[in-house]
Amino acid sequence: MSLKAIASALGLSVTTVSRALNGFDDVAAATRKRIEEEADRRGYRPNAAARRLKTGRANAVGLVFPVSNASLNDSYYSEMLLTLDQRLALHEIDLLLLPNKPQDQQRNLLRMLRSGVLDALIVTHTTPQDVRLQRLQQKGFRFLTLGRSQLPQPYAWFDYDNHAGALLAAQHCQQQAGRLSGAQAIPLYVYDGLPHDSIITQPVNAILQSSQQRIGERVAEMVLQLLEGAPPAQLQTLWQPMLRLTSDAQ
Repeated sequence: MSLKAIASALGLSVTTVSRALNGFDDVAAATRKRIEEEADRRGYRPNAAARRLKTGRANAVGLVFPVSNASLNDSYYSEMLLTLDQRLALHEIDLLLLPNKPQDQQRNLLRMLRSGVLDALIVTHTTPQDVRLQRLQQKGFRFLTLGRSQLPQPYAWFDYDNHAGALLAAQHCQQQAGRLSGAQAIPLYVYDGLPHDSIITQPVNAILQSSQQRIGERVAEMVLQLLEGAPPAQLQTLWQPMLRLTSDAQ
């Protein structure tokens, strides 16, 4: 569907239709409404390149994940991605998945930065001395990490407080120690519980990091704030776990 067809149907110039659909403010509100309604009826969407010229934004965020460590078939991981994608879509922001191979991660990263198709990056599976993040800071490119690294300047990150989870388990185990008889086994504590196909029959207590849906919602909130110019130092979330007790394991 072309701008010319919309312009012809409404009796307007192609220039007027183009400027209305690409967000320019020199088109009357009533005219803009007519154009947008006609464009919606015909299923037309503004050209992404033209929109970037007007707003300076691509309305897209990339998520970098290593293909050797993460699988999109993992329902636990994919639920977070689905929620993140849905939340960003409400603001007309696309989430682009960028598989990252260790041998060419620097080349791919630089190529994406030069392309101008992304407003920010979400980087997963960080390392203590992560060269990807160092390069992003050097370039002044906006990013948020899932995990933490050692960088010279503050940056936006989301991470799990695994130390707090272990402490919850240790404290509960200590509280239960005096109640266990000689025949009773020491309780098991497992992060996020056992998988459905586990062969372990002994009841366990689960250290939960909350649902992946809630985590996806929180990461989306942080990304939106980052895009709006919030200082990275204010976008740092250490997610607190909770202990779910199984009655037979207490």
